Amino acid sequence: MRWQAEILVSHKKAEVVIVAQGANFGGWVLYARNGKLKYIYNYLGMETYFIEADTLLTPGLHQIRMEFKYDGRGLGKGGVVSLFIDNQKVAEGRIDNTHTAIFSADFTAMVGDKVGAPICSDLQVGHNRFNGKVNWVRIELGEDDFGHLISQEEKFRIAMSIQ
Repeated sequence: MRWQAEILVSHKKAEVVIVAQGANFGGWVLYARNGKLKYIYNYLGMETYFIEADTLLTPGLHQIRMEFKYDGRGLGKGGVVSLFIDNQKVAEGRIDNTHTAIFSADFTAMVGDKVGAPICSDLQVGHNRFNGKVNWVRIELGEDDFGHLISQEEKFRIAMSIQ
């Protein structure tokens, strides 16, 4: 699984949300803080995993990426997160537990901002708009799809319930 984005950093220090989903009881966010790319994974409000690059996002156009290599062998397992800036790996860290289904029934994915309940203590309830420009975001689920574990009817029911 991976998230990719093209961003334009227009300030000396890139700040705040590039893409996020969820809230304080579960979710994830790819963002910048003090000019550094960060990824936070909030597991049910009980555990929060922080992965932060040492490299600064310099002013200009960048492609950033978060890759998650799932441990596999069932739902809710952990994995390794890698962060990239312009195809250079800048950070790596472990997430021990993951959600088995959805992050939140009342928060959707947001690009370039995050409103409402924060995903982690590093974000506020408001004022999380990215201070540059997010040109595009692409989320790829990859081959770690567990669709084979449920029937077509159940897949349809799930898809309709999260519209």
